[in-house]
Amino acid sequence: MHTRGILKGLGAAISLLMILSLLPWSVGAGPQEAGEPVAPENTAAQTLQQLPANTFNTLRVYGRRNEGAGDPTVVDPVTGRLPEDDPYTDELSIFDPQGPQAPRKDFITWDPVWMYEAQTFDELQAKGLYQRINTGGVNASEKVWFRMWYEPGHWDKDLNADGVYSPTVDIVYPAVMQEFTYLLMQGRFLQNRPRPTSGPAGATSFVFPVGMRGQDLFTTGGSVDTTSANATYGYGLTSFDADFDGVPDIVQVHSEQTLAVALGVNVDFDGDNVLDPLDPTNNPLTGDELAVFTLNAKDVRVGGALQFLDHMVRVESVSDTGARLSVWYLGDLIPRNMGLQSIAIGQVYLYGTQFPGTLAPNMGVVPAGPWFVQVTSVDSLAGKAQLRVGRALVRPGDLGGLPGGEGPTARGPGPGRALQRDGAGPQRPRHAGGRSLVPQTVLRGWA
Repeated sequence: MHTRGILKGLGAAISLLMILSLLPWSVGAGPQEAGEPVAPENTAAQTLQQLPANTFNTLRVYGRRNEGAGDPTVVDPVTGRLPEDDPYTDELSIFDPQGPQAPRKDFITWDPVWMYEAQTFDELQAKGLYQRINTGGVNASEKVWFRMWYEPGHWDKDLNADGVYSPTVDIVYPAVMQEFTYLLMQGRFLQNRPRPTSGPAGATSFVFPVGMRGQDLFTTGGSVDTTSANATYGYGLTSFDADFDGVPDIVQVHSEQTLAVALGVNVDFDGDNVLDPLDPTNNPLTGDELAVFTLNAKDVRVGGALQFLDHMVRVESVSDTGARLSVWYLGDLIPRNMGLQSIAIGQVYLYGTQFPGTLAPNMGVVPAGPWFVQVTSVDSLAGKAQLRVGRALVRPGDLGGLPGGEGPTARGPGPGRALQRDGAGPQRPRHAGGRSLVPQTVLRGWA
């Protein structure tokens, strides 16, 4: 057990609604090694039966106000005010439990998830997902760190935008914070000690949850569920399958510069009239990084849907010149249809939380939002359109609304209330980290 209140050595007995717990990853579980002692049958059940009535194995984690991980002195480079979630400025504190920017009260460090095509033999590997983890044409692996702590006064929204924490003015509530860091690693067996690696923007791909499971999002009839108890649960990001075809999808990492080449259209996500590299200053965790997560172009038939993080589009009709899409916002607790948009072949539209969207190219113009969709081609005879979707991560504190919603009634709002990126150079992504939360009002057995 580490000092500073870090609780370790926990087994898999604690189950929370969190991003990775709902994903089909098997962590720390595998075939029993030859010669390993075998527990007598029903030992665990016998032990549980011997516990006194109303006795439960629980874990208590203490926090103070909104104190968590990160640097509390950093201000947003755009607004000049304190962000709701403190970003890291010390890279090692992301991994070091004794780092100066590790959580200042109790926190739990879970065993990491490791994904490698030659050694992680689960259902995702069988479907070819890990084989597509790539850094510039080189096979790679991926490790995900998970850290969790409690904030009795989590600062959800600075409602009056004054940069001052105020429980009486702002949206503040108790929450268990969950932090995930996705790190690219060399493609080696664990016994060969794979090291962290990086890849060029535009030629790097990694495993990252992309949206919701079909059964969490649609009714049995195929329409978007907005009324049932299931619809109001707010599951968060629970799937790697963007187009609901049963095959997991890999996430590509771009900069504004490499995305312009891929799309054939200049998209200016921050409205600065410059196509930025991944990290213009080549200084890690300074808040000027701009990464774009995308999917490869996907064929979607009329009536089908394609989701990515906090938005989804459904193909309503196609013609010889383009497609008509309904655009859904998934960042609230309940999915919301924002409207219909006709998009010609090659056009790119950007969206936030409301219509209308912004048509690219938009150099020097701040778009409606950081999520985009492009119609790359159509086949009117077959009744399908090829779509490319993605989302920019503009600065620390971005990704404020993701599947599951915001506020004290939401559960599991996706991969990050704050998300940071880092690279090993101006065009080489290395790791991305995100925070999500579970409001205490939906937890049981936590205080």
